[in-house]
Amino acid sequence: IIGSLEKIQHEEVKIKIIGKGLGNITENDISKAEAGKGSILSFHVNPTPKAEVILKEKGVIFMRFDIIYDLIDWVKNELEKLLDKEKIVTEVGNLKVLAIFRTDKNAMTIGGRVENGKVKKNCFFKIKRDKEIIGEGKVVMCKTGQSESQEVPSGTECGLRVESKEKVEEGDILEFYTEESKVRKIVFEK
Repeated sequence: IIGSLEKIQHEEVKIKIIGKGLGNITENDISKAEAGKGSILSFHVNPTPKAEVILKEKGVIFMRFDIIYDLIDWVKNELEKLLDKEKIVTEVGNLKVLAIFRTDKNAMTIGGRVENGKVKKNCFFKIKRDKEIIGEGKVVMCKTGQSESQEVPSGTECGLRVESKEKVEEGDILEFYTEESKVRKIVFEK
């Protein structure tokens, strides 16, 4: 089991084995786990009756496994929860702001022409003024003519309702993008 756990590798997280042994889980095992802020994992082994009471009192995680790969998978999944998610940014298009119709606190209704790509409802944007990024925001509504759209293609004029702390001005370029979070995985060489 120890050899298998050592095969789980990642540069940001690792396993620290606080203690190991044979036989039932004892009060001493629980004290070690609590002091090291660890979990107790067993293979075909249970805690003693007294240790079971202490486990519940102390709130130490105890997991009993009958299949080694289940134990390894549990450890790998717990380590993956500690990793930051990978952020995937995809550029969607840009729009030149032609008019400002309404300004509210942290929101605006604007008009513009999609220069390339497209504009999508719920996508994010960066505000570019004089070739410099000055702020960012999110598209909450797209309109072409009088009807709402999920997306507006290149070459089309449209109205947008946007949320941003920075005020958008005529002549600004809005660069649109989407963001996805991807769960990162840990390699285990079996």
